[in-house]
Amino acid sequence: GKTILLGDMIHEDSSFEEDIETNEILDKLNEDEKRIIIGRYYYDRSQSEMAEITGYSQAKVSRNEKKILKKLRNYYKTS
Repeated sequence: GKTILLGDMIHEDSSFEEDIETNEILDKLNEDEKRIIIGRYYYDRSQSEMAEITGYSQAKVSRNEKKILKKLRNYYKTS
């Protein structure tokens, strides 16, 4: 399948990738949020795989991922 990058989910601006490289945006997340986002978008793991890793249900991973992406979008818009 097609790999979806975190930058695609938040913003199409090329400077976004620079922010990710320096961890500016990821530093805004708590450890649990980082684990989900890094697993999903850096290691291309499925929500089911992340559920096994975190001990959450797949539905909870999905809900958390949506909340985290919204948080990152809001941060990016205000930075």
